[in-house]
Amino acid sequence: TQRGSQDKASLMKEAVAINLSLHYLSTVIGALNDSSKVVPYRNSYLTKLLIDALGGNAKAAMIMTVDPSEPALPETVSSCRFAQRVA
Repeated sequence: TQRGSQDKASLMKEAVAINLSLHYLSTVIGALNDSSKVVPYRNSYLTKLLIDALGGNAKAAMIMTVDPSEPALPETVSSCRFAQRVA
């Protein structure tokens, strides 16, 4: 149905936006870990919002939740890989 395909398209668009924000967050965290002179906070709304929590003398912790069920395995693995990248 047309409604179903619109819902799927909307979910896909949302997933792409979330993944892009997480990509920018990992880029900012990587730049901070490397003591880079340029930290790309302006790349996304999420990193702009978190600038005070991530920069300066702030300490941040990565907390994630995982679902041990078989259908959630790909998302769980993806979450673990993201946490490992930003650790």
